[in-house]
Amino acid sequence: FFPLRVDEVKDILIKLYGVDESKAHVLSHLSAGRLGDAVKYADEAFFAKREKVIAALADRTFFESDFDKLSKTDLKVYLAILLTWYRDILVAKSGGPEVVNIDRKDVIIAEAAKTGFDRLEQMIGQIISTYSYVEQNANPKLAMAALGISA
Repeated sequence: FFPLRVDEVKDILIKLYGVDESKAHVLSHLSAGRLGDAVKYADEAFFAKREKVIAALADRTFFESDFDKLSKTDLKVYLAILLTWYRDILVAKSGGPEVVNIDRKDVIIAEAAKTGFDRLEQMIGQIISTYSYVEQNANPKLAMAALGISA
């Protein structure tokens, strides 16, 4: 099967699953058009994880988390959230049309103003590499330490 268009997933989430528009926007983009993934994360637990990641990035406390206690699935969710966060900062810095985390657009624009393209490219590459390490069953704490998110 092929993924649906992001706007189709967003419409289905709103009409059939009663998800509010901003959450449907985030889920449809994070799932890359895969309705099953969007529905799977259309609960408050996912958004609580998302808030935790975004708050930890803002407070510079991201690495105080106990990553070795997370399941592989949860770790991959955290990495997907991180990837979309830095992708949004890159899009905002480039003057792109739309961010995924639309409810955090003001924070994203502020981060874009103070983060260089080189740093964004580095972070996005590190997140993708870390995802690959997790897929290969690397120790979660070591994989996240290799990610090296810093101020």
